[in-house]
Amino acid sequence: MRNFQIIFSAIITLFTSPVFSADIHKVEKSSDPEEFARISLAGPISSGDARKIQALFNDEFRDYYNDTHYVTLTLNSPGGSFTEAIKLMDIFRKLQIATRVSADASCMSACAVAFLGGSRVIANTFSTSRTVEPGGKLGFHAPNLDLAGSAMVPSALLQQSYGEALSAISGLLKRRDEFDIRTSLVETIIATSPDDMYVVEIVDDFARWNITVELDQSNWQPDAADVARMCLNTAIWASGNSVTEVDESLSTQQGAPFTAVQVEDWAKRVKFYEPTEQQGIRSVFAYASEDGLEASTCVVKLVEFSGQWHPTVFWSDSSPDLSIKAAAQSNSSDSSYMLHALPHDFRIDALR
Repeated sequence: MRNFQIIFSAIITLFTSPVFSADIHKVEKSSDPEEFARISLAGPISSGDARKIQALFNDEFRDYYNDTHYVTLTLNSPGGSFTEAIKLMDIFRKLQIATRVSADASCMSACAVAFLGGSRVIANTFSTSRTVEPGGKLGFHAPNLDLAGSAMVPSALLQQSYGEALSAISGLLKRRDEFDIRTSLVETIIATSPDDMYVVEIVDDFARWNITVELDQSNWQPDAADVARMCLNTAIWASGNSVTEVDESLSTQQGAPFTAVQVEDWAKRVKFYEPTEQQGIRSVFAYASEDGLEASTCVVKLVEFSGQWHPTVFWSDSSPDLSIKAAAQSNSSDSSYMLHALPHDFRIDALR
C-alpha cells in the first residue's frame, strides 16, 4: 500500500509541479521602429507562464499602445503543458504579441500551439503575426497523456489527464476562426502521435497554415513562373488545403508532375502590364487567362515600396482588361509575398 502511495504522489507531483519552467524575460528590441519591445520565452511551458507574461507587461510596458506598435515574443521550447499553451494563445491575442521562432531555435509540441496565438493590430484591424526564420524548427503533435510510464496509474488521474488532452484539442477548435487556424492543421495535430512530431518544413505547409517565413525580398524580381505559382497555388492554400496532396493525386492519374506542368503552361501565357501614367507608389500588373469558354483571369498586382515587391492575387471571370481595372481599383490586400512564388515542395531551411 505504501509503495502505491509513493507512486501516486510522484505522479501527482509530475502533473502539478514541473521540475522545469520557462524563463520569460525582456530582451533588446530590434531595429524595427514599430516594434515596441521584444521578450523571450525559453524552456518547458508550464502552469503560470501566461500570468508571468501579463505581469511582465504590467511592470515593464505601462506605456505600450498596441494600436501603433507591437511586442514580439521569441520562442525556444521543447513543449510542455498544452493547457497552458491555450492560455498563452489567449494572452497573446489580448496583448497583441507577435510570435517568432529564430533561426537557431525550436518550438515544438505545446510551444507550437502557443505560437499560433501570435497577433497584432495593423491599421485598426486584427491580424495574425507568427513568423519562423529559415533554420527555425516548428513542430506539432497530439497532446501527450504523460503518465510517467507507470502501469500503476489511478483511474481518476488517468481520466483527468485524458480530459485535459481533449480540452486542449477543443480549445484549438473553438479558436479556429478567431486565430485563423486552418482545419487541416488541427487535423494534422490530432493525427500525429505524441511519440512523433510533424515538423513544418516546406512552402506548402507554411503557406496553407498562414505561417510567415522571414525572407530577404530585396533582390526579388517576380517573373512569369513566380506569377504562375501564385495564381495556381493561392486558391488551394486559401482554403487550407495542400498543393502537395493535389499534386500527388493528379500526378498519379496523369503520370506526370501535375503542378510543374501547370506552372510551365501558365508561365507561357503570363503577360506584364505597367500603366504609363502613375502617381505615387508604382504598380505593375501580371495576368494570365485560362483556356476555354468559361475562362477565368488571374491578375497579380505587384506594388513596389521600400525597395520590395508586394503582390496581391485576384481571380476574375472577366476579360484581362476588366480584371486589371478591377484589381487597380481594389483596396484589398492579402498575405501574399515571395514565399507564395516558391515551389510548393521547397524546403525553407535551404534559405538559411
